[in-house]
Amino acid sequence: MKSAFIPFDQRLALINEVIKPGYAALRSEALFGPVADHTPALA
Repeated sequence: MKSAFIPFDQRLALINEVIKPGYAALRSEALFGPVADHTPALA
């Protein structure tokens, strides 16, 4: 994420709030297999 398409603060937030958690989830799934989704179902 070295592109300057958005200001630094927004780019940092995107990295910390979207990219890193998504990468961590993918890595965890690759290492340990799928994890149950505990989000409530839509009624």
